[in-house]
Amino acid sequence: MAAVLKRYFSICFVLLAIITHAQPGKPKEINKPKDTVKSKVITQENFLYILAADKQHLQKTDSNQLVSYAGHVKVRQGKTLFYADSAIINPVAITLE
Repeated sequence: MAAVLKRYFSICFVLLAIITHAQPGKPKEINKPKDTVKSKVITQENFLYILAADKQHLQKTDSNQLVSYAGHVKVRQGKTLFYADSAIINPVAITLE
């Protein structure tokens, strides 16, 4: 009786070891954190052209750079013209406020 139990537990142990060792599929890749800043491709359609402005001021911080324009600002993006009294442009994010 003891020999039968010993053989039964040995077979169960071997099967359990085989089942837990065999893993289907490829190993999972480690998820890399995605950048929060989306990279933009600069084309002629989304590039901002400053056509006119009375004053220009550059504001730099550690992680950002803003260019502010004042007085009769005229900006072109593609075929669109923007007219404003003042404008702030972020050249990194290609935004106009």
